[in-house]
Amino acid sequence: MRKGFVISISTFLVMITVVWFSIFYTGFMQNQEADIYSTYPIEKAGFVADDIIWDVNQIVGIGQSVERRTDFMRIEIKDKLPADINKLQLIDYNEFVDINYSEKQNASINLDFSNLLDGKVELLFSNGLVYEHQYSGDQNFSKFYRNDGSDTGVFTYDINVFVQNARYDSGESEEWDCDNDGDVNVNLRYSDSYGESVNSFCQQDSEEEYEYEFEFDSVAGSLVVSFGDVQGNENSLKIRNNIGNPNVEVVVSISAELASPTEEVVWYYDADLNYVQGAVELNRKIELGRS
Repeated sequence: MRKGFVISISTFLVMITVVWFSIFYTGFMQNQEADIYSTYPIEKAGFVADDIIWDVNQIVGIGQSVERRTDFMRIEIKDKLPADINKLQLIDYNEFVDINYSEKQNASINLDFSNLLDGKVELLFSNGLVYEHQYSGDQNFSKFYRNDGSDTGVFTYDINVFVQNARYDSGESEEWDCDNDGDVNVNLRYSDSYGESVNSFCQQDSEEEYEYEFEFDSVAGSLVVSFGDVQGNENSLKIRNNIGNPNVEVVVSISAELASPTEEVVWYYDADLNYVQGAVELNRKIELGRS
């Protein structure tokens, strides 16, 4: 009888434990679900912003990356002259987001592309550096500089230029003078679809202006690479496409190395994204990355 009593008590205690655990687990799961649902709108806003930023970057078409190490930072930019950017594509995308995408996400999403549609695209860096691409009318150039006109701090430029459908004419072209005792290493490599190439490795003075003008056989216009104190911007770089033939495409790759800043560097297009869904509000630039 005593044995049966012990078994009954043990069974009862086990049942009580199971019931208590079920109640605790149910409450725990409800709290977990509440936490998940409370953070979901914030996470969703981030996902939507990332999706839009990816689309905008594909339309604008400027490749960029930043590598920040202990002793130096490298900024790499790849672009085309003339640019891939199409005003109508950005306008159409803005309308799509405003009308269709916003409704699908049950949110208010507003994009301000006015500073991308004014004939100039600016890729901005939080440390004051700017990559600017002018594409309006007969203006077709890219420029890397500091927004206050001061020295960019770059100690090495690697510039790679590839020209499609135009042959380099060495006799008509004008090389820049190599100082070889300046404060900036400027490495310029040119090649074209006809197999012509130029390699210039110089130590240039960042406070002087140098121009390398490339002329072409049977094609009007030229390609001009400028370095130094360009239009009041010290230690800057400008690449100007003056070729009138629309079939000629210029692909430019720029690598700039400078001392690594202690603070994080963020880079973004000069355009705005505003997202509102209930109590969640997100206002930001079209941020492309941070390092």
